[in-house]
Amino acid sequence: MADKKDYEVGYGKPPKSTQFQKGQSGNPKGRPKKKRMRFLEDVTGAFMNLANEEIQVNTSMGAKLVSSYEAVLMAVLNNALKGNHRSQKLFLETSHKAAKNEKIYFEEMQQAMHDLAENVSKYSSKEFYKRFGIPSWMATEMHKSLSQDLENRFPLE
Repeated sequence: MADKKDYEVGYGKPPKSTQFQKGQSGNPKGRPKKKRMRFLEDVTGAFMNLANEEIQVNTSMGAKLVSSYEAVLMAVLNNALKGNHRSQKLFLETSHKAAKNEKIYFEEMQQAMHDLAENVSKYSSKEFYKRFGIPSWMATEMHKSLSQDLENRFPLE
């Protein structure tokens, strides 16, 4: 390379004093990192906010406040009743899934209540309350009530 005296400043040749020193980056902080979106959390949160937002719907009985999720289901049902085949299929599939999930939920609840009811006889009232946080008589009543409710909703075929 040429001496300091021979170096000519000009276009594309800045003065040596303003040039980057050897081993020093021109951008010490580097390029800013891209903000990572928590996409799934953001979408889920936005969906839940929109689905639970209350809107006013006009019905034959007058105006009614319902969640936007319910409003969409009402629209699907209305279209299904008018003969829209896609809406009919969607409504039937959704109601089938809901009934299936409800049955699973009630069966799980019944199993939990059954386990509680079985434990009532194993422990004294005080021990039962310490272990499960509810009085033993309440567990027995809850088990009876849930069993009857399950039987009424899903009778044996």
